[in-house]
Amino acid sequence: PNYVFLSETRSSVQEMKAIRIKNGFKNCLAVDTEGRRCRLSLLWNEEVDLSIKSFSQSHFDLSGSTKKWRLMGIYGNPEAHHCHETWSLLCNLASQHNISWLCMGDFNEILSISEKEGGNERNTWQMDKFCHALDTCRLRDMG
Repeated sequence: PNYVFLSETRSSVQEMKAIRIKNGFKNCLAVDTEGRRCRLSLLWNEEVDLSIKSFSQSHFDLSGSTKKWRLMGIYGNPEAHHCHETWSLLCNLASQHNISWLCMGDFNEILSISEKEGGNERNTWQMDKFCHALDTCRLRDMG
């Protein structure tokens, strides 16, 4: 592959740079989180048409240099009382461009109770807000 997006790596920035070299990638974007290891990393080669628009501890927003496509990697806040921050970020980024885009990663949320296996029950309002954010951004679950 010419690029690889990794979520929940649990590796430090230095470890991700070593992984980049070991796997033959020319570039690496990894962001340390507060008191934790990287949640997101992106590895890519020089020949990839890639421009970094923005990034944080919870997202990467990328586009092709020709601006014909867009890719967003996201790691949703795992704490239920902060999930609105992820949805706000997603909606804000969606409103900035009107081009085809793929959004991938771990949203730390489900669309329906049928996706849930074990663990604590999910609040309906959380799933509803997630569905609303995806609708607002014109995103669809690819399964």
